[in-house]
Amino acid sequence: MTCSTTGILGTGLDGGGDTLPVGWALTSGTLTVPISACPSPSSGSSSAPEPVIYTLTLDFTAQEASCKGDDPSGVQGTWVKLHSADECVQTGPRNNVGAVLLGWSTSSDFPVALARSQVAKGWGVIDDTINGVRMIFIPAGMSTFVSGDNKLVPIWGP
Repeated sequence: MTCSTTGILGTGLDGGGDTLPVGWALTSGTLTVPISACPSPSSGSSSAPEPVIYTLTLDFTAQEASCKGDDPSGVQGTWVKLHSADECVQTGPRNNVGAVLLGWSTSSDFPVALARSQVAKGWGVIDDTINGVRMIFIPAGMSTFVSGDNKLVPIWGP
């Protein structure tokens, strides 16, 4: 696969044939989305650099769920829109009746009460240290900036 600075992974326009399906429904496990990055050519090199592939993993292992809509995909240095609350539902045997997707976090230990408060106030992303651990929370339907590999887990609440 060669690097293309004009393509967007997931559209078939990146020249590498790494086209993702248009819609998805995941019932368990993880969804790994490849994100391409085009490094700068090295000095004196006339050939196009090979892309660096990053992954954004949406991890549904702890709570089975199903989401509809387009896959979150993009190129390094761009914003990627994450699924909104009305696009995802819990589907597994451990589902909580009436639970809605509040957002996405880098930690499954992100406090649900804090997520619920953030969403109720219509505020944006939280990037804070909670109990000694850096945690990021992105409300459902908002975007994340692609800068490298990352894993996000859904935060569900009443």
